[in-house]
Amino acid sequence: MQNNEMKRILIIFEDEVSPFLASFGLSEFLEENGFSIIYACSPSISEHIHANNFNYHIFHCVDLLGIEEELDAFLETYHIDLTLIDLTLTHFAYLLFERNIPFIGLSNELGGVFNCKVPPVFSNLIPQNSRVLSTVLNLLSWTKNYLRYHILLILYVTFHFASKLSLPKQLLINKRLKQSGFQIRWGEYGYKLNIPELKLCIRAFDFPIVSNWNKKYYIGMFPFVNRIANGRAWAEPSPGKPLVYCSLGSHGQHYAKGKRFLLTLLEVFSKNLHWQLIIQINDTGLIADLVAIKPDNVNIYDWLSQKDILARASLFITHGGFGSIKEAIQLKVPMLVCPFHADHYGNAARVQYWSLGKIIDAKASSKQMEKHIKHILCSDQYRFTAEKFYQLSNDQQAHVIDLINDTIASNE
Repeated sequence: MQNNEMKRILIIFEDEVSPFLASFGLSEFLEENGFSIIYACSPSISEHIHANNFNYHIFHCVDLLGIEEELDAFLETYHIDLTLIDLTLTHFAYLLFERNIPFIGLSNELGGVFNCKVPPVFSNLIPQNSRVLSTVLNLLSWTKNYLRYHILLILYVTFHFASKLSLPKQLLINKRLKQSGFQIRWGEYGYKLNIPELKLCIRAFDFPIVSNWNKKYYIGMFPFVNRIANGRAWAEPSPGKPLVYCSLGSHGQHYAKGKRFLLTLLEVFSKNLHWQLIIQINDTGLIADLVAIKPDNVNIYDWLSQKDILARASLFITHGGFGSIKEAIQLKVPMLVCPFHADHYGNAARVQYWSLGKIIDAKASSKQMEKHIKHILCSDQYRFTAEKFYQLSNDQQAHVIDLINDTIASNE
């Protein structure tokens, strides 16, 4: 353990569970190297942090009008040496800047900023051999995402009263950040700061060409060794039969095409009794519908320890969430990815690009689905690539310690 005199690091993301869960491995690594970690979060996120034995402070205010007072009260209690922050939280970054607290970016996604050389992570585009064709396709996709984002923003401001109060202040903060020397550009997740950013991923998983607008550090996947296991007890798979695990993520029950996809999957496995399938879906009503028609080689649960099942699986059918993909890589499991939303498409494109698996459409027929499953299960190529990426995923880049120490030292 290095002697970092218990420097305290604050970690803050948007109010979504996934990035917090993905950061626990990094937090564990930093604590082992002498840092003290504390999360800033909402009440709904705090239960996940508490369950995994990390420190946290609850911020009750979700808009700009009250967050400043809460932050000042927090800083009276805690001395913060560095903040790892989602780069789209420009309002929080500005408050830290005003208080002379250093910060760098931390993200659990591969999003960037508008750049015609790189496809947006919200698209399923894969780099083409022709640079001209790639540039044109990327430009069209970025333009589509840009228009969609700003149309939704206009609608949100029009019909959400609180945003009418906070948006002008947000725009003012962005202006002040620019006046203070920061650059801000639009990307898939909104406007983000041009500061160094730690990516919870290995460089090898991203496309060969990436946006170089801000300095990115691919610091590794940081699996969480001491993660608290939870989930239902599940039926032991039969020996000699390939086990396929399907999970559409924590929001799978909300995808309009999700039920159809799962029904097609049941049809495929009813014709292939030499395969085994475990489905995880957090919807008791949908589970009842599926259990009523499932074949004997299929088991369905509402909540499982995904890591435990993937350790036994021959194939992972996933929605393409970044956390799920990283777990599959860490456990050497080939993937069949059915993207439904946001960065699922870009993550799926990278899985197929690097031959870690294949992409399937939610509307695929049972014949198409069976063909994809059989192809992956019978092909050595995907297992070979999964093994290669597994070796790379274990390469936790310890230079993150030097980067953090240098950032803290430059502000002392």
